[in-house]
Amino acid sequence: MKNKLLFIVLLCSIKQQFSYGQKNIETDILEIADFYNFKSTAVTFTFDDGWKEQFIYGVPILDKYNFKGTFFINPGNTHEKDFALMQKAFAEGHEIGSHSTHHPDLRAISIDSAEAEIKGSQILINNRFGNNTCQTFCYPFGSRNDLIKKLVAKYYIASRSLLPTFHFDQIKDYYDIPSSLFVPGQTLTQLNNLVDKVISNRRWLVEVYHGFEGKGYNPVPAQLFDDHLNYISSKDSLLWIGRFVDVIKYLREKEEAKVDFSLINDSTFTLNLTDDLPDSIYNFPLSFRIFIPMGWDKVKVLQNDTIINSYTKIINSKNFLYFNTIPNKGLIKIVGQVSLDFSDNEVFGQIYPNPFNDNINVYFEVLNHPEPITCNLTIVEVGNGRLVYRGKIFDSQISIDTNSWPKGLYAAIFSYTLNNEVKSFKKLILK
Repeated sequence: MKNKLLFIVLLCSIKQQFSYGQKNIETDILEIADFYNFKSTAVTFTFDDGWKEQFIYGVPILDKYNFKGTFFINPGNTHEKDFALMQKAFAEGHEIGSHSTHHPDLRAISIDSAEAEIKGSQILINNRFGNNTCQTFCYPFGSRNDLIKKLVAKYYIASRSLLPTFHFDQIKDYYDIPSSLFVPGQTLTQLNNLVDKVISNRRWLVEVYHGFEGKGYNPVPAQLFDDHLNYISSKDSLLWIGRFVDVIKYLREKEEAKVDFSLINDSTFTLNLTDDLPDSIYNFPLSFRIFIPMGWDKVKVLQNDTIINSYTKIINSKNFLYFNTIPNKGLIKIVGQVSLDFSDNEVFGQIYPNPFNDNINVYFEVLNHPEPITCNLTIVEVGNGRLVYRGKIFDSQISIDTNSWPKGLYAAIFSYTLNNEVKSFKKLILK
């Protein structure tokens, strides 16, 4: 009985529908993670200009740790033989983004020329790597203004800027994502300390690299890069290593998410995750955590009759269910096998329909007993404890007018005396 009482207390702020983006949800009940898989933060490795050394040295080191990077290239400046290196990296899951066609200072050329660089590079990349491949941009020299950012926003979902030092402000502009530029002379300790700072500040770290092994702009020693990634790998439980495009999609989807959440009965929730973003682009799964009663066993998460991978975890004596799902993919059903607090072969109680509108039917029966048993029924509004009904059932069915009850969650408490022992059980119902 204790588990169901705890469940009722924690469900006190649930509404029939709510929007996650409004940040008015009781996080003890339902939470969308700030970062994928409930990691503390994200780290993204980005590489500018398309230097071949990035693919000769950088990609194998990334692959060694099973990390994926984002490569902002200038297709108009790329040799054909270097495209082969890029194609291989792309096939392995690394992202190819745009750094303009020829790497000009976009503020120093005409608006028409700037748009041609921005749009044309995307066309060239998509033609070579596949339609809709190129979704993110990086400003050459970090040079941008409001007009340049508006041009980029016509063709890309986000753009990375270039700053000499990293700051820990929250993201305010998806077309001016801050980053940390590697410069010669930086030590492993400095690089690793920045990782520790973003973990404690829960901020997304976007690292920027150019050349490797003495070649290219601001070249990084390959061994230093390897040692740095080894340190990041040791923080696996805290860090999501995500491509630039994936982190952008996650953050935008979380920001725009709308969640319709309903309790169907004592053992079933439904959840409908939607947003107004284009599904052809925004298709990265969001990470959910939902409180479930401790009495639930063998929980299943179903979407369109397909089982979604999930797991449960107990935190501060509360049971939580974790799973990932993509917005606009259909209704999710969360079903648990409930260990009831009364014997199935002794008594049976039922309230239907659930959810209900203008009335409910309540049935109570003591099984295999020679005399009728009186059941006391109490129904209260979850959250404020307001009494909405109190009555008796004499081993039969009654109908209750609920037209005046406000929408929300209710607890129905059945209590009765059997063999000189007072017993009770509860049902959760939703209007």
